[in-house]
Amino acid sequence: MSLTATAALPVTLSFRQNDDPKIGGLLGVLDACQITADIHADSIDARYYQLWMVASREGVTDRTMMGFVPVTPDSTSVCITAMAHDSVTVNVYVIPATSRRFTVSLPSSGCLLIDCVNKDGYERGDTIPLMAYSPGIHSQVNLGNGKLADVYDICGLRYSEVHPSQWHERFGIPYYLYFEAIPVTRIEIDGVVIK
Repeated sequence: MSLTATAALPVTLSFRQNDDPKIGGLLGVLDACQITADIHADSIDARYYQLWMVASREGVTDRTMMGFVPVTPDSTSVCITAMAHDSVTVNVYVIPATSRRFTVSLPSSGCLLIDCVNKDGYERGDTIPLMAYSPGIHSQVNLGNGKLADVYDICGLRYSEVHPSQWHERFGIPYYLYFEAIPVTRIEIDGVVIK
């Protein structure tokens, strides 16, 4: 499956899931989600994308830098895999920025990794939301006889075009992760510039 944003602004995204049936089967057995985002930039001034993971808990965010990836001429690919370790812990892997696993304390029941669709694209200096790990927008449906069922709308969230930083306030989603790419001209770690 591939979704592509129309090129209204100089930075656009397209998304793809793994098409290899063996890897797809392994991801399914592990109850893991994996999406690759391709960042297409028309003459962007940045040399790298800083990759950030943001954990949102009841509207309070905690940001973790996951690494850097060089900007490539046609498109820059970032592959993220998320897998629930247990009901309160999520393991996250990002390629190519790092080979280490990030473990996040966050309720993971019913969460899926979804792409952050924005059909208009982004300006050159924008922070670019790539994906989010979320259960979706919660609501209840009356089944009759006074019984209610909990439902979660992943597609409504995906296509809302609301920045993930606003999901708690806008949709009442209590816990979720989202991943961002920030264009930068140089890598700086603890005050040291790396060229």
